[in-house]
Amino acid sequence: MAASIFSSQLMAATTLRSHPPWMALRAAAQVLGSSRLFNNHGLQVQQQQQRNFSLHEYMRMELLQEAGVAIPKGHVAKSPDEAYAIAKKLVSKDVVIKAQVLAGGRGKGTFESGLKGGVKIVFSPEEAKAVSSQMIGEKLF
Repeated sequence: MAASIFSSQLMAATTLRSHPPWMALRAAAQVLGSSRLFNNHGLQVQQQQQRNFSLHEYMRMELLQEAGVAIPKGHVAKSPDEAYAIAKKLVSKDVVIKAQVLAGGRGKGTFESGLKGGVKIVFSPEEAKAVSSQMIGEKLF
């Protein structure tokens, strides 16, 4: 046991001089853990979670649907005329129009056109066309 602690301590000392600090912490944790000083609790180094992959809502919905998850009906409109056609095809008394942005808080933002909020409930295809014309191609702040 003493020989393994000594060789581990030597490795930790070498790591301290030639590697970044986080590697030294990991080596020290291994030494202390192998000597059972902390009863296998060791030293934990926490890292900040990073978000590496962003998808629009409609893209996430497509992936979920492909995986067999039930999702609400929805379509992507790239023009006010498409929004009108989709709203007419859905045959519903109300339709939700959502801006697709890669940022949180779209419901609280304001478009360059002056429209407040990136999520709107409309009650006719004509209203869908009017609202979407104030969203599509506009910046949301």
